[in-house]
Amino acid sequence: MEQYQNQGLTSQQALQNQRRFGLNQLAKKTKKGIFWRFLEKLLNPMIIILLLAALLSFLLGQKSDFLVISIIIAISLTFDVLQEHRAENATEKLKQKIALTTEVLRDGIKQQIPNTDLTIDDIIFLNAGDIVPADALLLETNSLLVDQSALTGESYPKFKNAGTADNLVFMGTIVVSGNAIAKVVQIGQQTQLGQISKKLISKKPATEFEKGLNSFAFLLVKLTFIFAFLSLYQRVNCSTRVCQFSFVCFGFSHRLCSRTFTNGGDN
Repeated sequence: MEQYQNQGLTSQQALQNQRRFGLNQLAKKTKKGIFWRFLEKLLNPMIIILLLAALLSFLLGQKSDFLVISIIIAISLTFDVLQEHRAENATEKLKQKIALTTEVLRDGIKQQIPNTDLTIDDIIFLNAGDIVPADALLLETNSLLVDQSALTGESYPKFKNAGTADNLVFMGTIVVSGNAIAKVVQIGQQTQLGQISKKLISKKPATEFEKGLNSFAFLLVKLTFIFAFLSLYQRVNCSTRVCQFSFVCFGFSHRLCSRTFTNGGDN
């Protein structure tokens, strides 16, 4: 380790690098507030159909139908939003509890620091069982065997050696056996894993199948609106039939349309 003491960063140098390159963390999806979650749920075509049915019932004086549909919508939306919000909070708390650390050379001494505090040019020490915290250049190895399946899909672990063409280890891979000393060359979103992470959370264009489902969902909305308009125009008190029509549409296409819009929001 003595030969690398002059290569390790000081606390001041590490702080400067963190300001320049950022923290060692992957891209995250923007967290939505409660209001926007409710709004997103309200824009589901099936919910719009039920809202139109509730509105028509109110205009025709069918207060009982209006109350029943409104209560169902309110309970459903509240339950979905709260469940989603609690699940995200629980996930964040779990991540904080299992925050990983790395053995690094700082100010000439070995010390454990959170992975997020790693920066470019840090000297790190890898041992069996460690998850590689950043993309790094191997300086010294001792029978180092690395599992890269999470990144490359390779079935078997691969030997890595300093001073050869295969002298890099990547964030997210696992040290199966051996040990090594390495120098961090990329962190966070600039790592190989970070590039993949950014692609996964970016919004993907809708497939032809999803476009077809979206068109079908909006067709149901249009049909419900036309049916409601004709009922009002003819002054026929048929709010019950409108509600039945809406619920039939909801039951028939709930799985397909809900799945389409859910996937669209997650992408």
